[in-house]
Amino acid sequence: MNKYGLVIVLMTILALLVSGACAKKAPAPEEAKGEILIGILDDFSGMTASVGSAFRDGTLDCIRYINEEKGGIKGHQLRAIVVDHKWDGNLIISGWDRLQSEGVIAVFSATAALPVFVQKIRSSTIPTLTRSGSLDECFPVEPSYFFCTFPQALGTAEWLCQTIEREWSAKGESRPLKLFADAIAVGNFSKNINKALKWATEKRGWPYMMTRTPPAPIEVTTQVLQAKQFGADYLMLYSAEQACIAWLKDLDRQGYKPTIYAAVTFASPEVWTAVKELATVVKFYQACPSWGETDLPVVKLVQRLNTKWNPELGPRNSWYIEAFTHFLALEEALNRGVDKTGYASLNGAAVKEAMESMKDFDVGSGNPYTWTTTDHQGLHAVKWYQYTKDGISAPVSDWYSFPPLPQEQRTEAWWLQQ
Repeated sequence: MNKYGLVIVLMTILALLVSGACAKKAPAPEEAKGEILIGILDDFSGMTASVGSAFRDGTLDCIRYINEEKGGIKGHQLRAIVVDHKWDGNLIISGWDRLQSEGVIAVFSATAALPVFVQKIRSSTIPTLTRSGSLDECFPVEPSYFFCTFPQALGTAEWLCQTIEREWSAKGESRPLKLFADAIAVGNFSKNINKALKWATEKRGWPYMMTRTPPAPIEVTTQVLQAKQFGADYLMLYSAEQACIAWLKDLDRQGYKPTIYAAVTFASPEVWTAVKELATVVKFYQACPSWGETDLPVVKLVQRLNTKWNPELGPRNSWYIEAFTHFLALEEALNRGVDKTGYASLNGAAVKEAMESMKDFDVGSGNPYTWTTTDHQGLHAVKWYQYTKDGISAPVSDWYSFPPLPQEQRTEAWWLQQ
């Protein structure tokens, strides 16, 4: 081979080596996907801080789970913007305006009991998930971005009466039992629940009485004396956390021991911290599972994640688990929204439409979520729970699904009529 032939061979070999190197070159990294912003607007340092803080922690851990173990929402990472409103109306307004300006796609909160919070939600196009809402929020008559994560509370009146009626009969009592109730003095809630309880007791011929208490009373001695003078056999507390604590302490101090039932606010970690074993005598309702229900997939998931991330914290309270389960429902809506519109076009209207398409969606709690354009309750069933001596709530009943309210009863105006 002459020198020219050798040169051609060497050039051919070099070309093959270069082309092989180019073929093995790693592809350019994929461009990072944009984030999806979620607002958490709640009370972390005011009078309902124990509830808000637990709800925040459950929400943030669910977001972490979705990001780290599920790759986000169709590859888009979730990021939370957390705002403390301290149970202050002005801070709710400024906090909401901040979240709106930063472009959150949805807002998450334990409660929207303060009227100013409801007003901000009604005037926006940001879907907001909160476990409290009046009938006008539960059953909207026009497009609404207010989504509840709890059944309308009026159904608890008949359910309570059914429960205690069975207990009273089992005791062999023949006289009509006396029912006394106390309700939180916020908005129209106490008026509505009072009307529902009156119906349920009057048709049974039971004497009935109700008092109203602010969310954080200094004491409830007057109310307890009224219940005692009334001779109540059963007491139902629709009160806020601080009021429940005051009731239990005063009942104990006076040695007065009616059978006690309570609303879900009784599950607040603040109640257990304050009264410990005094709380074990009360049955209260919840729409989400508790730490001890290890037969449920969502509880197994929460326990696994806490063993991995927070082993030093031990059992988590019901508000933490409730937030985690509610956010799993929002995750599904976000996935549906991105599927339909694409990430670039995802907005509040798309998330709202996705939520209103969810029917019997179970996150592993046994209580599925359903939202429609005219029913924003989300969950439609509850259980009675009771604290064990170590402060973990355990179910003492099966799920109870509230019968649908008649159409004419699905507004605040109807219930406020005399």
